[in-house]
Amino acid sequence: MKHLSEFIQEHLSTPVDCKAFIIIKPGFLQYADEILEYCTDKGFIMHDHTNPIKLTDKQIKDLYGCHSKEDWYDDLCKYMGSDDIIAAEFVFDFDKHPGTNTIALMKDIKQHFRDKYGKDEMKNCMHSSDSLENVQREGKIIFN
Repeated sequence: MKHLSEFIQEHLSTPVDCKAFIIIKPGFLQYADEILEYCTDKGFIMHDHTNPIKLTDKQIKDLYGCHSKEDWYDDLCKYMGSDDIIAAEFVFDFDKHPGTNTIALMKDIKQHFRDKYGKDEMKNCMHSSDSLENVQREGKIIFN
């Protein structure tokens, strides 16, 4: 029996720009099923995901190092290491939804859940990559 990732690679066009990456942040895992289902309803197909995991200090610094000069960086690192997260990487079904900008769509999904469940700027429910380059970079940090 084939794994889902093998099926996806055989049956879908999977250029680099069809991926998305999200993190469901600490304190929001109770919404994971709802978030992941919402993503698939919008045309995303999960390529890989984690069960709840605790990020290492290295992973946190690799993910958020671009913010190291910000005064809130230490608080962000502490928060992201405070409890488990779930990460997911997606491909997109362009056959059913041609011409979709996956980064913009995932940004809308992220904002939907931040508005619905977020508590403040940092504890805002979920993260999604803001560029195709970051999808690749952030996915490697978690999945490799």
